[in-house]
Amino acid sequence: MAVIHFFSAHSYDRETFGHVLATRHQDSGRELVFDAVALDAPSAKLAGGADAVCVVVNDDLSAPVIRRLADLGIRAILLRAAG
Repeated sequence: MAVIHFFSAHSYDRETFGHVLATRHQDSGRELVFDAVALDAPSAKLAGGADAVCVVVNDDLSAPVIRRLADLGIRAILLRAAG
């Protein structure tokens, strides 16, 4: 199962991405985890057990945070943005 951990998540993220997973990819073996907290060095530990993180532009993707994510086994960083 692939787990994607969303940081800085809002209710509309849960609704939109949850709906797409439930209606179009229900057999994909993916699980979505939503966290309202922003990604930074201390909060990176929340992604433990996930395969990927999904972040927004205001999340911290500095080298130390990326190293921490890599140490946790994160294999992909996905960016969600509008505009």
